Amino acid sequence: MKRLIVAVLLIAGIGIGIWLAVREDPYAEVQPTGGAAEHLDVTGEPIFVFGDLYLDGRSAWARCLFDEDLEGPSLKSETDSVEVSVREAPFTGGLWLERLDEAGRARREAAETRVVESRLCFRVPDVPPERVALLLVAGRIGETADPGTTMEWYGSIPGELPGDMQDAPGRYVYRRKTQPTGLRKPTDAWYVGFLERRKGCWVLREELWANGSEDTTPVRFDVGQYVISAEGAGSLVENRTLYRGQGFPALIQGMAISRTKSFWKGWIKTVGQLALTWQPSETVRTWAAML
Repeated sequence: MKRLIVAVLLIAGIGIGIWLAVREDPYAEVQPTGGAAEHLDVTGEPIFVFGDLYLDGRSAWARCLFDEDLEGPSLKSETDSVEVSVREAPFTGGLWLERLDEAGRARREAAETRVVESRLCFRVPDVPPERVALLLVAGRIGETADPGTTMEWYGSIPGELPGDMQDAPGRYVYRRKTQPTGLRKPTDAWYVGFLERRKGCWVLREELWANGSEDTTPVRFDVGQYVISAEGAGSLVENRTLYRGQGFPALIQGMAISRTKSFWKGWIKTVGQLALTWQPSETVRTWAAML
């Protein structure tokens, strides 16, 4: 009987953990306008102008973080590395925090609780940096690394993108959709990015712009930077990404870290394989000629 009781309690605990893992708190998303924003005097310069105090503030915070990565010591290691951690409490900052209203503070709390932060350092032998940079921009790597993912890439701003985003050299847009697998819920999100040559390397920054379908789980925070530099005849890639999609309780934080590490290791392997055979389309070549 005692064994039966223990088994029942164990199953119940697992069930509660699963329920907590898939449950989501309400999230009041604000669609970006992309227009002029008077609050930039307190946020500083964001990676992209959203026209919303919170979105512009956190984007400006990310710009400072990435600029520090460029100025600071390299992640370069003797072997490829993947480091994953979790930021458990809201972390963005700046003078703009003083102007956030109650709704803005609630959005920040929901978006920045248990954000998964990843840092990568890996090599792509015998492929030059420019080629690797274009692959990261337009190679739709996610579709190969994760069969449940589909991506649409745009070298110019598509009409269906929410808000007012203007074309610019090096700027691009893509829409990424993921299908449910196991505990993972489906997502549908728009991203904006830009690629530029800077200080002897290629710098690629991407940021969540808006969620698409209302029938999917919202991505609440997603921003990343890739720095691609030459190493011998090949390339060295360093990355920092902060992501908050489907939430998870502290109970399974270790599992989230482990699964994220596994994802990135598979993703790095996919990049190495695609880099040897991938050819940019005419659309991508035309876009790259504008850099």
